[in-house]
Amino acid sequence: MGRNDHHDELLYEVAWRLLDEQLEDRCAAEQFSAPDELVGVAATQIERLRDRHALHHYDGLLHELESLSTGYIVVALERLGLALRPGLRFTAGSLGVAARHHQLIDHLLQVLAEDAIIVPSADGWEVVRVPVVDIGEARWNKLLETYPLGRGELTLTRRCGEQLAAALTGDADPLELLFPGGSLEHAEQMYQLSPYAHFYNSLAAEVVAAAAEQLPPGTRLRVLEIGAGTGGTTSYVLPRLPAGGVQYTYSDVSPHFLVRAREKFAEFGFVDYRVLDIESDLAAQGFDVGEGGGGPFDIVIAANVLHATADLRETFANVKRLLAPEGLVVMTEMI
Repeated sequence: MGRNDHHDELLYEVAWRLLDEQLEDRCAAEQFSAPDELVGVAATQIERLRDRHALHHYDGLLHELESLSTGYIVVALERLGLALRPGLRFTAGSLGVAARHHQLIDHLLQVLAEDAIIVPSADGWEVVRVPVVDIGEARWNKLLETYPLGRGELTLTRRCGEQLAAALTGDADPLELLFPGGSLEHAEQMYQLSPYAHFYNSLAAEVVAAAAEQLPPGTRLRVLEIGAGTGGTTSYVLPRLPAGGVQYTYSDVSPHFLVRAREKFAEFGFVDYRVLDIESDLAAQGFDVGEGGGGPFDIVIAANVLHATADLRETFANVKRLLAPEGLVVMTEMI
């Protein structure tokens, strides 16, 4: 046997391959555990997170916000010219509300009905009792002292409540009330820093992290967040994702949020920022879609957003078009 008879065994060749091509070979969605198992992961964290963020204490804040909201509705009706007194009958159409807010005023009147302040009458509503309204400075100071981490919710409730009548008539811009001067400060406090934001966002992150941890090396995970807004949920999810092989699309209907998000999440180089109106034609917005499934995303995240769409059936149909077969929808709604 000559010395070169086995020379092929002594040589090797480096074959370079684009990372994207390697990751394309495996579909993440097909490797996820059953949704029930992932829900179980979150369920094991519920009591721990409730205790950690003192939700048993902050449950009292929810009752206060409900009471304040009722008070502001009563005050708004008075500013619209409706002085509540027992036996008074009125219709929603007599209040001078802008046409685009007719659905909202119907909802607000239903809130008063649930509080036994008004009842349906033959042609509209009848007042049966007049509540005592307390929206004074002393009450606000007490609430901020008792619930310091609820400052975002309290501040937004007060600002919007005080201008509710003007918003209903079209004299005040609702977006300016939510984001005065374009500021996201109080919205971020509510959606990212409040105890309830911590709780719900942490649960969403637990589910996404559990799904990602199951994936073998070389798997690309494609995530879409719909209506990401101020990035409250995003800030919890991104740190829980693997360092490589992730494509995260941060989307919102408003480009205003995307500008802020690019700065906020600059350290995460795998994030893409796109405008998306989930109620409109997806292909026209540049998104690849599949009919009845087969979309480009393994996980779709939607936090406190889908409820605000006009037609939930069409909204969820569009979500399905964006979702890969066996993909996951991680949706949170604070109710």
